[in-house]
Amino acid sequence: MNTFFSGNKRLMLAIALFVVLDFGTLAFSYKISRQVEKDAVAINLAGRQRMLSQRATKAVLIATNEKNALPLRTAAVKEANAAYELFLETLRAFAKGGKARGGAGQPVVLDRVHGTAMEPVDKVLALVGNYEHLPNDPKSLQAFSAFLVANNQTILESMNQLTNALEKQSVDVVGKLRFAQTLAFLLSLINFGVILMGMHRERKKADRSSITDNLTGLLNRTGIYRKLDREIIAARGKQRPIGVLLLDLNGFKAINDQHGHAMGDKALVDVAQKLIDWCPRDWSPGRLGGDEFVLICPNVPTKVLENYAYDLTRYLREVEIAPDAFISASVGWASSLPETTPDKLMSAADTMMYSEKVEHHKVQRYRESTRDVATETGLG
Repeated sequence: MNTFFSGNKRLMLAIALFVVLDFGTLAFSYKISRQVEKDAVAINLAGRQRMLSQRATKAVLIATNEKNALPLRTAAVKEANAAYELFLETLRAFAKGGKARGGAGQPVVLDRVHGTAMEPVDKVLALVGNYEHLPNDPKSLQAFSAFLVANNQTILESMNQLTNALEKQSVDVVGKLRFAQTLAFLLSLINFGVILMGMHRERKKADRSSITDNLTGLLNRTGIYRKLDREIIAARGKQRPIGVLLLDLNGFKAINDQHGHAMGDKALVDVAQKLIDWCPRDWSPGRLGGDEFVLICPNVPTKVLENYAYDLTRYLREVEIAPDAFISASVGWASSLPETTPDKLMSAADTMMYSEKVEHHKVQRYRESTRDVATETGLG
């Protein structure tokens, strides 16, 4: 029973682990999806930084060119201010993490960059440190224009470096997540196999338990008839005889009455072990119930089975269960061609065993009466 519950506990643990691993696989899928989404936004905004720097530079050059009409120069200042403000906002979000504006103006949240991606961000932040806003006066705007033109290539290369670093980091992180996901899936698959094997093992245990006598470990009544059915079918294919030896213990009730049921159970277990030791390997011993046992004997001719029956009777003539406590057995047998049925075969053996039982009791009564007469006449 403890083994049964232990097996069930292992199976439940395996099922729980399978559920955890399955959820783990789903969690990794979600994590990968979220990571790819976040990385795509970051990479897209890093690429936009190049466009914004170019756009701000071009707009400032138009705004500072006095040959251009005033409305054009005024519009250029607004465009340069919007581009430069968005450039700085995104750059600071990369540096510290936080909110930024996406391509359609929607709010997005960027993680703080790390590793090789941090170097170009720090470099450009240091470069534009003196220009936190677009200058208002014409002279400062002219100087800012010259600054952007002089550092345009550096800013572009740094933003290219940022984009490449983010792409590489994304590939690395997603690759690790996919490896973990694959590992979780494989573990889940292996564990699923363990569950199937465990269920198969528990089913086999349950099947064995349903045909096994709890006390002796022999086949029980159900197991005996199942086994007999299979042996008869096998015998039909080869046209060989099939036989049974049926035995009932003599003196078993006295063991129970005088020594208790615990001693009676021990007697049944001892007899079961003696049957296992005595019968050939291809025979199947079983306990029908109470103190009745049976041996299924495939491919044994009638005369040979009769000799086995006499031999078993002698073998179990006096089985010592405890000091001064003995039992014996009455053995009946039946052998038939495989066209028979289990019930017919068992019935024939039972009839013979009953005859042996009656004979045994006659002998016992004769011995007891003889002993009583001897005692009364003083011959004892």
